Amino acid sequence: MRRGLLTLLFASAVYAGPYEDFQSELIILNKRTKVTHSNECDVHIKIKEVIGFEVKQYYEKERNEKDKNDSRKSWYMEIDALNKAVQENYSQNFGICIDIVCVEEWKHEPSLTLETLMQEAMFIPPKEAQAVVGLTRLKALLTSTVGRAEPLGNYMVIRVGKEDGRTIYLHEFAHLLGAQHVNDQKSIMYEQESGSLHWDRTSKKIIISNKNRSWELDETKVGLHKCALHLDEKSLKQLKSIYRLFGLQNLVQDKHKLWQTAEERTSQLLASYPKEGHLHFLQSELYEQLGKNEESMGELEKALAFGTDYAVLQNNLAYYYSEKNPERALKLAQSAVNKKPNDEFRETLGWAYYNNGCYNEAEQELIKIKSLEKNAEYQYHLGMTYDKLNKWEKAKDALRKVITLDKGKLRQFADKKLKAYEYEENSDEKQNKDE
Repeated sequence: MRRGLLTLLFASAVYAGPYEDFQSELIILNKRTKVTHSNECDVHIKIKEVIGFEVKQYYEKERNEKDKNDSRKSWYMEIDALNKAVQENYSQNFGICIDIVCVEEWKHEPSLTLETLMQEAMFIPPKEAQAVVGLTRLKALLTSTVGRAEPLGNYMVIRVGKEDGRTIYLHEFAHLLGAQHVNDQKSIMYEQESGSLHWDRTSKKIIISNKNRSWELDETKVGLHKCALHLDEKSLKQLKSIYRLFGLQNLVQDKHKLWQTAEERTSQLLASYPKEGHLHFLQSELYEQLGKNEESMGELEKALAFGTDYAVLQNNLAYYYSEKNPERALKLAQSAVNKKPNDEFRETLGWAYYNNGCYNEAEQELIKIKSLEKNAEYQYHLGMTYDKLNKWEKAKDALRKVITLDKGKLRQFADKKLKAYEYEENSDEKQNKDE
C-alpha cells in the first residue's frame, strides 16, 4: 500500500520592536517554566517551546488596556501561567511531567492559516527535546482553527490569547498522545473549543496507554532537517514556501494547481541541489499527486541513489514494482517493514510475497493487519491470497467486502472473481447431478 509524505499527516503575524529585549525576556521565561513535579509522575516528556513575537505584542496590548498601573505584570507571566496550568493538569490526571526544557523565539513568516504555520514549525529540530510546541497569536483568515498537532507526532501549534489557551494546549497535546475528537461537548477533546477542563473516559484511557510512546523523530523529518542545513537562505525560504502549500490542501478547490506550483518550485530547487535526496523524495510525492506515476518512481530511484532510504520511500517503490519486478519489490518491502513495521508497509510486503508465489508468507503478513479492515485494496489482496491457498470461503468473504468498499476497478475484479466461483460451483453441481 502506497503511503506518502503529503498524507501523513495541520492572521497575519506582524513583527516589530526590539528583538534583543524579546530574547532576554525569553531567557526569564525559560528559567521560570522549568518546574519540578511530584514523584507521582512516572513519565517525563521534554518540550521545546517556540514563541512568535506577535504573542508578546498581544499580551502587552491586553495588559496595557486592562491594568495600566500594574507594572509588575509581564507578558511572559501569562505564558508562564499557561505552561504551569498545562503541566499541573497532565501531572494530576496522567502522571505525566511536561518538562519545558527550552524556550526560543520563533521568527515565522506571516500566515493565513494555522495549517500552513504547522508546516513551518516542522523545520524546527526538537534537539534536546522530544516535541516542539509553537505558540502564535495569528488571526486565521481562512479557518477558525485555534490549534494543530500531528497525531502521535512531534509537532503542534496553538493560538494563545483566546481566553487563556489552556484547553487548546491540553487538547492538541493529547493528539500527540493519540487521543482523538469525541462527541462529548463537556470534554477537552470535543472537536470545537469548549473551554472545558474535563477529560472523557475514552480519551483518558488512550492517553494513559500511549504516555510511554516512542518519541523518535520520523525519518522524513530528520531528512528534512538535514536537507535544510544544506540550503542557502534563499533556497531554504523556497523550501518552506513549498511545505506551506501543503497546509492549504484542504482549503483550496484547485488542488492540481496547488501541486503544480509546488512541483515547479521543487524543480527550481533541484536545479541548484541535484544530489539532495530529500528534494527528490518530495518531488516524487508531488508527481504522484499530479498523476505522473512514472516520473514519481523515477524521483524515488534518484532519492535512493543519493542515500535517502526512508522506509516510506522503500515501501512506495516496492508497491510500484510488486508486479513489474517482484523480486526487487520483495527486498524493498522487507527492508521497509524491518525499519518501520506498520500496517501499510506490511500490506505491501504481503502483496510482494503474493507476486513472488510465496502465498503462505503473504497470508501470515496480511492477517497481522488490523487497521485496514475497511480498506478495499487490503481486502482484495487478502482475498486473492486465500484463493491461491484454496481457502475459498475466506476468499469470497474478503472479495464481498471489496464490492462494498470500492466503486472502481477493484470492485470489477472482485465481482469477476466471485462470478467465476459461482460458475464453478454451478458446474460442479450439474456434473454431480448428471452422474
